[in-house]
Amino acid sequence: MKINGKKLIFLLLLMVSITVYGQKGYDKITEEKGVHFYGKWKLAKKSQKDSPLVLCVLVHNTNRYAVDCNFKITFFDTGLVTEESQEYQLCIKPNKKVKGKKHSLCIVSAELTNEDLKKESFSYEVTQSKIQEVTTCKK
Repeated sequence: MKINGKKLIFLLLLMVSITVYGQKGYDKITEEKGVHFYGKWKLAKKSQKDSPLVLCVLVHNTNRYAVDCNFKITFFDTGLVTEESQEYQLCIKPNKKVKGKKHSLCIVSAELTNEDLKKESFSYEVTQSKIQEVTTCKK
């Protein structure tokens, strides 16, 4: 079987686009002990432009072992804590990602409006994170 140059380039571009698409639109929040945290703002209801913004979190374990990962997301306005999420407790298998609604990783602010979330003075970060190596994830 002979593959010409055009087909090879097309195949490579296709593979790269599929890999990049997996985290499309996510911004890196932080990394700790081989676990990367990403965030992406979305409308709660895509068809309603005035629906609240939701922060969807993606957690990627880049280690060769499973990890128990506990963390919170904290919202800040002008450097002051305005809101804190529930504590998330995840077990993530080696080289796997956990994200979005399926894992209840989308956060709607009860305190802040969409305008507040878009201000330059607004920020968010991963806080109270505890990452521990485990032999396996139950479930």
